[in-house]
Amino acid sequence: MCIMAHMSTPLKHILGTIVISSIAAATIQSVALAQTTQTTQTTEPIRLDPITVYVYKEKDDAQRLPVSVTGVSESVLRGAGVLKVSDAGILAPNTFFSEFTARKLSNARFRGIGSSPLNPGITTYIDGVPQLNTNSSNIEFLDIEQVEFVRGPQSALFGRNTLGGLINITTERPSLTKWTGGITANLANRSEWDARARISGPISDKVGVRVTVGHGARDGFTINDVTGHDLDYRRTSYGKAQLWWTPTSEWEARLIVTGQRDQDGDYALNDLAALRRNPFHSSRDFEGIVLRDILAPTVQIRWEGSRFTFGSTTGVVNWKTRDVTDLDYTARPLVTRDNKERDVQITQEARFASAPGAPARLGEGARLRWQTGVFYSRRNTTRTRSITSRLFSFPPN
Repeated sequence: MCIMAHMSTPLKHILGTIVISSIAAATIQSVALAQTTQTTQTTEPIRLDPITVYVYKEKDDAQRLPVSVTGVSESVLRGAGVLKVSDAGILAPNTFFSEFTARKLSNARFRGIGSSPLNPGITTYIDGVPQLNTNSSNIEFLDIEQVEFVRGPQSALFGRNTLGGLINITTERPSLTKWTGGITANLANRSEWDARARISGPISDKVGVRVTVGHGARDGFTINDVTGHDLDYRRTSYGKAQLWWTPTSEWEARLIVTGQRDQDGDYALNDLAALRRNPFHSSRDFEGIVLRDILAPTVQIRWEGSRFTFGSTTGVVNWKTRDVTDLDYTARPLVTRDNKERDVQITQEARFASAPGAPARLGEGARLRWQTGVFYSRRNTTRTRSITSRLFSFPPN
């Protein structure tokens, strides 16, 4: 106290300021520490649900598999407004679809690897059935449970046409508990619209059905200056019917029938210099059309026991196309082309595998999941091409 009595007034002010600042800093630090402790105690970590994929033809967690796979669920597809296979490519990295204005010409590319429609290096599997020609792969999404983009060679389980990867599409099962249904419609520019109706429910406690139908259309982007019509328009009608039977807890059988009819306008092709001068315009005397019909029934049978499982997938893919176009792409009546293709593909797969919860034991702490099976494929393809010109003609072949 004696020392404080002899201190000068400025020194008293300085010491008082230091004491007050120290107390304030300590108080702020205590409050911040209390807030941090409270936040740490009340905030829970965010956990994402595991993504189940069928890359190895059995359910598995995508995080546990030594493969690059992107699984996209039905809710994500619906939220993104994705209606067909090629549009879903925006949801997967290193994935690109090169396609013409006609939807039948849609080729997938993973990490720069692609191929022709006749011998795809990336194959689309729809409910276990390979689409060995890309003319049948780019179809409307109906009752989709999940689509998986698997990048990298998958030939060990899926054959030689998966050098670059595969696209695996699975269909949602019907409901066995209650009847549900609904109607959805989408509108966009270029007079684009799509409407579809669905219904699903049980016939009995062991049999369920699901039916979805729809129709869509869109005006073209390219104008034919000779006629004033749009060239690359699109029209499509489609449907899917499914019957699901579960006689016991171990057995299930599914019949899935998919159909689609497309009517697309002529290819929007023109001389590159002319397109640069006048984009989205063309001049031709003949306006062609691209037609495609697809009918694909699939039968799946599965038995799951305590030690192993058995699965059988029988698929028929029957499609035909007609491609009529002005081959010279000018306003002069020089050359036209008429292509017709038809393909009937039959595939059969039978497979045995270890049960999901019963891998084979190799020793202490070592487990082995196994599967074996056979695959049969047969195709019958016919093609007819005719070229007509006022100067010369080629006979059909």
